[in-house]
Formats: sequence, C-alpha cells, structure tokens
Amino acid sequence: MLDKAKQIVQFMDTVEKLCYIKRFATLKDNNRERDSDHIMKLSFLVLLVADFLSDRLNKTKLFELALVHDLAEADAGDVSYIEQFENNEAVEHKRVKELNVIKSYQKLLPSPLNDKIYELFMEYETGCTIESKIIHSLDKLEGDLQCCKDLNLSTYCNHNAFISRISALQKHKYSTMTNEPIIEALERLILEKSKDTSN
Repeated sequence: MLDKAKQIVQFMDTVEKLCYIKRFATLKDNNRERDSDHIMKLSFLVLLVADFLSDRLNKTKLFELALVHDLAEADAGDVSYIEQFENNEAVEHKRVKELNVIKSYQKLLPSPLNDKIYELFMEYETGCTIESKIIHSLDKLEGDLQCCKDLNLSTYCNHNAFISRISALQKHKYSTMTNEPIIEALERLILEKSKDTSN
C-alpha cells in the first residue's frame, strides 16, 4: 500500500501543473485564467446543476469527468478554441499529443487508478456516454460564461469563431445534444448576457 501511496503523491505533482497552464479567457482581475481555475469552476457548475439533471445520470461520474477532462493539458498544454477553429491540423495535433500524455499517466498511477483515469479521459474525448456529453456541454458553456462576463463573447477575436460560438447558443446545440432543460436555460442566459455586455 505504501508503494501505491507514493505513486499517488508523485502524481499530484502532475495535477499541480494544471495551476500553471494558461487559457485564453481573462479573469476579472485581468489575469489569464488557468486550467485549474476552469476545472474548479466547471466542477462547481456540475454541483449547481446536478439536482436539475435527469435521474438517469451517474452524478458521481459527472464530477469525475469534470476533474479529468483537461488533465492531459498538464503536460500537453492548452489549445484555445480559436486556434482549433477551422484548423484540422491543430485539432489532430492536440488529440495525438493529449492521447500520448494520458497514456503516460496510465503508467504513473497504481492499479486500478491508472485505468480509471485513462478510461474517464477517453470517455470524455469520445463523447460515448450521456455523462460525457453533459460535461462537454457544461465545459463549453462555462468557457462562454467566462468570456461574456465583462468583455462579451467577442473576446474570441476571430470573427468566424465568435459567430460559431453564438450560433451554438442560438441553436441550443448543447441542450439538443443532452436533452436537458437546465442546459437549454443556461444557453439562453449566456446568449442574453453576451448581448447585454456588448451594449
């Protein structure tokens, strides 16, 4: 058991790296958001909406997916939506790099944690379960909410990327994908908030 504890302690150094990875969004204090900020806010968003989600969902799995969904960025780094937008090469490069990283993490952790972390990450990446679709939706909505707090979604700079994000909200992309009324309500509010802050 001591060996397992040592591996867990060592892996926490990897988790700490998430506190250094900067994202595109800016916080209210004008500092760049970090992966750890985003993961914490996404986890709280899951907590806040969980009671309004369908009973069919595995709510423990939602929290696990929220914590793990960007884990590989600790060593792969973050690639913003703007950089990925209409850039298949960047998307594929990100996918391959993160896959290699998560496989390396699988070797660092003791069993059964190693397979659990790997499988959670892959579940999110493939969107093969309703829980992974919920977290994918909340992940995007949390990012949109951060961007429209003070500066509007137009902080995406790239006009086409901005239109894509607004279009997703207008079409209720995430509530359609998940069939969850609370997610549709969030889409509506974020879209309205974006319009309000642009005036």
